[in-house]
Amino acid sequence: MWIGLSLAGCTIGTLSIQLATGQKEGYVHRVTLSLVGAVIVLAAATGIFALAGLL
Repeated sequence: MWIGLSLAGCTIGTLSIQLATGQKEGYVHRVTLSLVGAVIVLAAATGIFALAGLL
């Protein structure tokens, strides 16, 4: 449950920050990179918690 909420928070935060900058050029690229980074971090955290749960 927390992983999904964390990803939703990262998505909303990313979109808010990118809209606040007011730069049109490269918007989709910056948002995509931000969200891919968030997914990678959350996937790593999920893997760590899964391994910790096995021990």
